[in-house]
Amino acid sequence: MTKADRVHSTPLTNTSATHPPGPVDPTRRHLLTIAAGGAFAAAITTKAVALPLDDSDLLKLEEQIFEQYEGATAFDDEIYRLHRIWTDEGARLEREAREGRCTLTPDERWASVGEMPECKEHGAVWRFGTNFLVWR
Repeated sequence: MTKADRVHSTPLTNTSATHPPGPVDPTRRHLLTIAAGGAFAAAITTKAVALPLDDSDLLKLEEQIFEQYEGATAFDDEIYRLHRIWTDEGARLEREAREGRCTLTPDERWASVGEMPECKEHGAVWRFGTNFLVWR
């Protein structure tokens, strides 16, 4: 019978779980350092909790944020509706040009879509919503 030259079923003995990295310091000084750090952290936490909380500025800021959001999104449904109208017309003109039923150049097609009242209104409503986002 041949002698085994490898063992695949035993776990490694040099893992970091059994041997932490770096030297272990069991001295009194190390323990005092850990205790002092814990006391310092507790003192900071106690002082922070003892301060009075004044949320009035945060509440005012939150109110302004929601006001800005509502103003900026008030016309989203109308913007989407108008966008759909002029993009559908642009797609229709593009499709007709590919099928040979429209002789307009791409620039002429874009100009005709841009002259649509829905396209102009879309731009105006979109600019109004964008201008509302200016911080006051």
